[in-house]
Amino acid sequence: MNWKQIIYTAIITLLVTIVSGVLVNWYTVKNINVSEKEKLVYDVKSISRFKSDSLNISLYTVVISNVGDLKSENISLKLNFNEDINIIDLTSNLERTQENIEPLSYNSQEIAYKIPVLFPLDNFTVSIALKNSIDNPKIILQSNNIIGKPKTFEIIESEDKTLFKSKYFVAILITLLVLFPVLYLSTRIFRKVFGYPQSLNNTAFLSIHNGQFELADKLLEKEIHTNGGTTSELSNYGLLKFLQGNKPEQYEPLIRMAEFLSESRNNRNLVLSFNKVIIYGKKNDFEKLDAEFKSAVEIDKKEFEKWYKYSSIISDMKKSDSKLNEKLLMFETKYFA
Repeated sequence: MNWKQIIYTAIITLLVTIVSGVLVNWYTVKNINVSEKEKLVYDVKSISRFKSDSLNISLYTVVISNVGDLKSENISLKLNFNEDINIIDLTSNLERTQENIEPLSYNSQEIAYKIPVLFPLDNFTVSIALKNSIDNPKIILQSNNIIGKPKTFEIIESEDKTLFKSKYFVAILITLLVLFPVLYLSTRIFRKVFGYPQSLNNTAFLSIHNGQFELADKLLEKEIHTNGGTTSELSNYGLLKFLQGNKPEQYEPLIRMAEFLSESRNNRNLVLSFNKVIIYGKKNDFEKLDAEFKSAVEIDKKEFEKWYKYSSIISDMKKSDSKLNEKLLMFETKYFA
């Protein structure tokens, strides 16, 4: 990411956060009555681990939830690991506003956060990708008034809770109606004004779709080892391993990790969908190919069509497999028209 993109993204994120925060805060103040008790719970999930000769990656998600009737304030969260950690990727955000919250501090064995407030039914999610494979972290969670506990699976069925959920759903809907159009338009405007940013991953992407697998392999391995892998890098690396004829156990974990990181940011990724179109096409899995083709069109039809027509891999697939070519032509008519 170059400096122009950093500044542009920061401005857009700030504007969206302010607008979304004002709307949700207004709605909660006007419509949500909180009373009786405060309750914080946490849940730690180990999602996946990937090991190879050169990589050893673990993925975790920690979800902090306010399941009480009172808002929690000045929340302290600490994630303690039993050995030194090497962070590849770390994201943390409030589900209600999509606001990113940076760690208050972190060292080789601990990550600490200070969360100003969690309203009832608020969730705060931390997604961590580590370069080493270790046990789940120990959680220390407390607010001004209570100590957080591990998540239980109690179901609260009172009329007040049901009413609260319906009101909160409306608040989230208002936020999404503002958030997604602004982010979509900002991405397209940035691309038109500044073009594609320079990066090892972008060069690797172009290399893959021009048949330069050896160059792409070097670029992606360097990028992942140096800066960690986002959804785009991991999905490109998974596609490359697939195209190089590697076994499923070598490329499927990379695709799974890419899917995990994409979902943790609540943002479908066009690179991931595009790569899966190629994988399912080569496997002649036409049902999944149709679904992924549709998904890519929904994310960004114009950009997907541009990549699709540019890729020499897709051109070769259509030339070498008449049945696949027939299906792809059908999908092109169905989704690009």
